Amino acid sequence: MKTLGSSLVLLCALNPCAPGLAQVPTNNLTPTQPEVVTTQAAEKAMPTVAIVLAGENTGSRPNRAGTALAIRQDGVLLTAYHLVRNAYALQVRLKSGEVFDQIQLLGVDARRDVAAIRISASGLPVLPVAPAALAKAGDPVIAIGHPEALPSSASSGVVAAYRMA
Repeated sequence: MKTLGSSLVLLCALNPCAPGLAQVPTNNLTPTQPEVVTTQAAEKAMPTVAIVLAGENTGSRPNRAGTALAIRQDGVLLTAYHLVRNAYALQVRLKSGEVFDQIQLLGVDARRDVAAIRISASGLPVLPVAPAALAKAGDPVIAIGHPEALPSSASSGVVAAYRMA
């Protein structure tokens, strides 16, 4: 197992000059109203986000749920370390409906609460990655996830503050 050395921000920047971990390309968006741009950006980003279910005991149902972000087309995703820590079984569910029960833990950064996992998938949709350190207060962002394993959740806002972990 390797230790990761980067921070994780599960935010999508709306402005191509305002990076977060993942940037939604805005060249195909219709910038008529901020709400429309937000909705279009969320729709473009949603396929890159997966649900992660974790169970602690043999044969038990998953008792924790969280979100993962596809960062490579070959099946590498980032998720929260506290979600996969001590998990006996993991399951990843993609927006496409595909379900993966065999997950490889590639590396963790416990201090930053980040884990890299791999599923046996190819051709996953991913967003361009940008250095999170370039994010600044006031940048517009969309937070996308699966709280409590709900199918999809998106909310917009601005970066309030940023610090390296």
